[in-house]
Amino acid sequence: MPREVIDIILRKWNVKSIKLSILHITNEEVCSVEWLRYNYFTRVRLNDPYLETKQSDLKFSHVEVSLSYSLYCVRDLGNRQLVVNEPKGYDNFIPNIRRMFQTDKISMELPHWYFIACNNIEKKMSTILEVVTMEQQHNLSLDIKFLVQSGIVKKLNEETKREELLGVASGYVHQQKRLHCFKNSSPFNAEHGPEVFLDNRWIGSRFQVRDTVNQFNFNLDVYIKKKELEKGFNKEQLQEYPNSFVGHFFA
Repeated sequence: MPREVIDIILRKWNVKSIKLSILHITNEEVCSVEWLRYNYFTRVRLNDPYLETKQSDLKFSHVEVSLSYSLYCVRDLGNRQLVVNEPKGYDNFIPNIRRMFQTDKISMELPHWYFIACNNIEKKMSTILEVVTMEQQHNLSLDIKFLVQSGIVKKLNEETKREELLGVASGYVHQQKRLHCFKNSSPFNAEHGPEVFLDNRWIGSRFQVRDTVNQFNFNLDVYIKKKELEKGFNKEQLQEYPNSFVGHFFA
């Protein structure tokens, strides 16, 4: 949809807040893109270089972003250096949202059933922080809900062949706040049967980054399935790594 059409709709409807649902694919017929052949309108893509995006003069109280049905965006927000595929520009995602839909409050949810993060929580957290601070944000409160697998908090020491627990990425401060959510997320694997829909309780912990000079507040709420926490860790291992990331889920 052309940028000019979006702006007219927002003005005419006097929109106060926005919810963006990012879709990987739909069942809709392919939209006509005939207008792209001419220079009358401006094309909109949230993964285009953000410096080329014009700042809107409209202001919204809150922008909510759902990535439940995204694929590339969820994957690329936590992986700037991809081995197989080239990055698709989603590190421009947040700066472009603020330019198109000016706001001081953004909340995002990264729960895609296929691209649930499964390796190296320290690198994932560092990459997400790098992406959200790529353009130095001013006067912004950003909340991200990040669902991960329990294996993301461990790594295998190749020398000792023992599992080690990873720590919290630099820049984050853990908040003493225990979080809970329930989500029906199935891997669409018939072998698991209907019980996969019952295994849906997630336990979360909040990690915060604050920049008081620029009035930037970032909350990363990381969730792990309750069953994975109960089965995947023992008391001795947690005591051996007192500053581990996952230790905050048992505090």
